[in-house]
Amino acid sequence: MLSKLPQLSRIPYVEFEVYPSINKMENLNPFWTSGFVTGEGSFTYFTKTRINSVGKTIKDYYLVFEVSQKTKDLHILNLINAYFKIGNIYTDTKGMSRYRLRVQNQRINTLIPHFNNYPLVGYKALQYLVWIKIVNILNNQVRTDLRDIEIKKLIKELSNLKWKN
Repeated sequence: MLSKLPQLSRIPYVEFEVYPSINKMENLNPFWTSGFVTGEGSFTYFTKTRINSVGKTIKDYYLVFEVSQKTKDLHILNLINAYFKIGNIYTDTKGMSRYRLRVQNQRINTLIPHFNNYPLVGYKALQYLVWIKIVNILNNQVRTDLRDIEIKKLIKELSNLKWKN
């Protein structure tokens, strides 16, 4: 077979008159959206410490759903933002952009139905399940020491979540 190699002709040089363009979808498929979030999204939180009206130090938790991309792919984040119809896009000076949704009652009503109907898979599904427990506690329980202990436990679980072999 190798002896016939010299008989092959050279591959012709081909020039494109128009360069191929990036496919910039107009509407996202919900399964694609969940798949993209599985690979590029995160369910996380940030905290803010404050002193309440009686002088007690309080730690507030804010839950965040985020999808990050290099700014050159900003159109993907714009599509995700248009799909969910809530949230904001932030771009930093280092070439990264983020679609971010800080969770509040009215906003979670968009995410929960989506991820119930188009579930995440793998590690991201585990992360989402712990995260959504925290969302439910924050949105449905009055602040008590017991509630805060439960949230801290779940925050630790979310932070330490790793695959177990």
